[in-house]
Amino acid sequence: MVKCRVLICPQAALPAGLYYGYVLIAAAFVAQFVSIGILSYVAGAFMAPMSDELGWSRAEFTIARSLGQLVLGFAGFFIGTQVDRIGGRRLMLVGAFVLAISLMLHAGIGALWQWVVLNGVVTTIGCALIGNNTGHVQRSLQGITNWVESDWRDVSVVDDTIELI
Repeated sequence: MVKCRVLICPQAALPAGLYYGYVLIAAAFVAQFVSIGILSYVAGAFMAPMSDELGWSRAEFTIARSLGQLVLGFAGFFIGTQVDRIGGRRLMLVGAFVLAISLMLHAGIGALWQWVVLNGVVTTIGCALIGNNTGHVQRSLQGITNWVESDWRDVSVVDDTIELI
């Protein structure tokens, strides 16, 4: 028998034999993968083309990522308290929306200040909400670990796999 503390039991909607904790772990992995990929690796592919086209130096281009690391660190204080209050699901939905809008607006960047604000602040906040900060806080608290029975091993696989990528 499935015991749920929510009004609608997500376990009841799954096929027989599929454990809901593993669904949460897979979702956390995907969110973390997307977040870290966008935040850390994608900008490097655009450095040369954007710098050449917009006339920026590499130092000017990377200002956004340097600022982004500061924003990510400070956002953790806010995100951590909000995960405690309202949970990770709502924050991750807001983060996905912010990140999607931010990535769409990247197409119109024409000045350095737009790049710094959009990539260094807005995109970083979206990534922090969907994966970097929310995912770590949610997993380290009891969001996913309540559903997983195997003593943190499955949850640690998510974090370890992301760190290797």
